[in-house]
Amino acid sequence: VDSVYNPATSLQNIVVGHIQEIHPHPNADKLQVTQVLVDNNEVLTIVCGAKNIEMGQKVPVARIGAILPNGMAIQAVNLRGQDSFGMICSAQELGLEVNSQGVLILPITATVGASIIEVLGLNDAIITIDNKGLGTRASDSSSFYGVAREIALITGQSLRDMELHPLPKNHLDRHISIDTKAC
Repeated sequence: VDSVYNPATSLQNIVVGHIQEIHPHPNADKLQVTQVLVDNNEVLTIVCGAKNIEMGQKVPVARIGAILPNGMAIQAVNLRGQDSFGMICSAQELGLEVNSQGVLILPITATVGASIIEVLGLNDAIITIDNKGLGTRASDSSSFYGVAREIALITGQSLRDMELHPLPKNHLDRHISIDTKAC
């Protein structure tokens, strides 16, 4: 194993928010003041510069105390005379994209106050495996099942059998077509 990365470790204290109000910032043309519901009883005032926010949207909200993947610590701030108590985040700020335009819009079915980790399914670790040192056995461990087999062998754990589906024995059971327009 070359590295293990769990995106959830850098997304603590980030929840689903529901934008309830948007007003122009009184002292800044490019900023807006939002009222965002972050749980059943708590509404945060958040100053936001994104152009793609609309009332009714579900968005990721970094609450005070959150530390974003880039190391930014979220705290209460005053932006041009307006207090702000959190941050509405883009996919880039969450470390999910290299570049993004505007905030990340979540599905309308997302539950207000739910952890962004659960909503986006980011609670699994990403394991990078360097199998170049295996020599002639490298191809055996280049699949998920091969990696699982290697880990089971190294750790002495049992390996669950993989469910295999047989290939059709009769060539008439298969259909192959060539799309020349795609070539």
